[in-house]
Amino acid sequence: MHQRKKLNGIKVGKLSIFFVFLGSICTVMLFLSTLKIRKKHENVVEASRDYLESSKSVYDFLNTVEKLSTYSSLFIMNYDLSQLQLYVSEIEHVKSRENCIDILELTHIDDYSDSSLKKAYEQSNVLCNYEMYIMKLVCEGLSLKDELIPNVISAITLSQEDLKLSNQEKIVKARNLYFSDSYILQKDKISFFANSALHSLVNENLAIQKESEENIQKTLVFQFSNIFILFCISVILTIISNMMILLPLLKNVEALKKEEKMKISGAYEIRYIAEVYNSLFEKNAIVASDLKHKAEHDPLTGLINRNGFDKIKSVLKDTNEEIAYLLIDIDFFKKINDENGHLVGDKVLKKIADLLSVQFRATDYVARIGGDEFAIIMTKIGTVPEKVIQRKIEEINKTLQTIEDGLPPVSLSVGVSFSKNGFTPEMIENADKALYKVKKGGRCNCSFFEEFSID
Repeated sequence: MHQRKKLNGIKVGKLSIFFVFLGSICTVMLFLSTLKIRKKHENVVEASRDYLESSKSVYDFLNTVEKLSTYSSLFIMNYDLSQLQLYVSEIEHVKSRENCIDILELTHIDDYSDSSLKKAYEQSNVLCNYEMYIMKLVCEGLSLKDELIPNVISAITLSQEDLKLSNQEKIVKARNLYFSDSYILQKDKISFFANSALHSLVNENLAIQKESEENIQKTLVFQFSNIFILFCISVILTIISNMMILLPLLKNVEALKKEEKMKISGAYEIRYIAEVYNSLFEKNAIVASDLKHKAEHDPLTGLINRNGFDKIKSVLKDTNEEIAYLLIDIDFFKKINDENGHLVGDKVLKKIADLLSVQFRATDYVARIGGDEFAIIMTKIGTVPEKVIQRKIEEINKTLQTIEDGLPPVSLSVGVSFSKNGFTPEMIENADKALYKVKKGGRCNCSFFEEFSID
């Protein structure tokens, strides 16, 4: 019968081939359209980068022209020789203007922006010659020694008219030339050609941006069409998957949660898993019933005894679950028996057992493993088990200190160890060490073995 059932239903393996085929077609279409968009995007980015670098070179050119004017002004007005040296250094060595033109020519050689900036450069050379002539007049007017005057300035020859001027007259004429209309007009020419280069760059970039935007819009329409087709295919595949795989799996998950047999439905593989599980379920139910029957309980407290606790520890060895092991000792219990008799001592044991059962969860295993010794294994301990355990023990000890029920006050000392890999024999030893620490520190408390603390 099982063999016939396993032959029924569509095999997921065959169905997946069809899914892969459809998915591959959609993926290729989507990939190709994505490549197109990426290429368009790269073009826009490259154009923007070129625009930024090119416009920066123009601004740097203007800043250099302005910087040269500043150097010359500070020398002419303040006679600061360091400014003269900076001026000559920029002209002969730094050459920022020439560098700006070289940068622009990398992507705009011989176009309008390039020719405009070159015209601005030609005008700036005219201005530089004008400024250096003015600075030559100042040097002559100050009667500077030849070694203090840069060669490029020394090489300038003054007109016969200017040579006849006195030193003071030369300085006055230099300042008049610097503030003349022709000087301002020359700077305006430089600004005009440089701004023309900027306008050309802006217009070129806007044209590229517009063209790229139109191309991207067309590609996006194609992209959205592919996405819509893929969505439709996905809906169809989802419906088929839900009917053949997901819904049967959800039903089987519910069966697992309720610890019931699985429903035999869905695709071939789901049916096969359900039949195998149901077979194992029946066998495990018999085994579980046998374990439950053999797990003896302590007749006095109703808790799991040592034999049952050992079986639980053995089962938990095969898990990867994070657990906590609590080793509990009743403080001075022998004194209670000696002073009040064993009948009272038994009532104290029952009281402690009841408190432990109430404080700890049904998923935890509370056991009496000796005369006055208890142990607990906590599962699903969470991220901060120390705080939870500490609070539970404090509440129990607080209750045990009351004498409303006529029983003598008593307290518990508890040592706790942790493991991230199920139960290990070392947990007992570690919990015992933690318990020893509590007893040494005055009892009636809880201590944790730090080496296995949970993060």
